Amino acid sequence: MKKNIVLTGICLATLFATPALAANCVKPTAPEIPDAYISGAEELISMVEKFRNEYQPANEAYKKCLLDSISSYAHKSAIENKLAYAHAVEVKAAKKLNAAIREFNEQTES
Repeated sequence: MKKNIVLTGICLATLFATPALAANCVKPTAPEIPDAYISGAEELISMVEKFRNEYQPANEAYKKCLLDSISSYAHKSAIENKLAYAHAVEVKAAKKLNAAIREFNEQTES
């Protein structure tokens, strides 16, 4: 009986501790993409550099952290959802940044 209680306690501790592993992953905030018609070339260049040098590496580290915690997490579908969301946010921000660059280029060509 005592052995069953100890084993149950260990199982419960593991179940509740593993979400904390995923909670240690720090989700980066996607950068605010400026409007190409308001922004100057310097601001767009700065945004591209910030996106490439700060946001993307931070997002990759976040996704790696989530992947590393999947193996020890009982409900891995929750982490897989976080991975998919992190990827979707990055793609959306990249598309918005590329659209701003295209708009800026069209504006300056006119």
